[in-house]
Amino acid sequence: MTYIFLIGAEHQLFQVDTAISHFKIEKKSMILIIEKVSNNHKFIDKVCNSNGYGEVIIFESWTFKDLFRNPHKHQFFINLCLRFANQKIFFLASHYDSDSTLLFNSIVRPSKYFLMDEGTASFSVQI
Repeated sequence: MTYIFLIGAEHQLFQVDTAISHFKIEKKSMILIIEKVSNNHKFIDKVCNSNGYGEVIIFESWTFKDLFRNPHKHQFFINLCLRFANQKIFFLASHYDSDSTLLFNSIVRPSKYFLMDEGTASFSVQI
C-alpha cells in the first residue's frame, strides 16, 4: 500500500506527522504531494531539505484561466494522478473541496481516503 498525502500549507504538515505516527507509515511507502502557491516557497524548501517524507512531489496551483493560458499546470497534476491509477492507495488530504483533491479522487479512486482537518475548515462548512 502506498500512502499519499496532499497538502498546501505548512501548518498541515503537523497533520501529516500525526498520521505517520498513528498509522506507523514508513518513509519508503509514502509520497507527499505539495501544492505550490505564491507564499509557500520557504515551506517547500524546508520539506524538500528535510529528507523525512519519502518522495516529495510539488505541483503548481492553477485557476480556471490557466486551463487556457498555462495548460501545463493542470496537465502535470492529471498526469501525476494517472501515475497512481490502478494502484492500492491510502489517500490523506487536507483540502476536501479543492480541484486537486477532487481530481485525485476521481482519477485515482484510492482504496481509502482520510480527510486531515485541523478544525479551521469546519467553521466555514457550518456557515
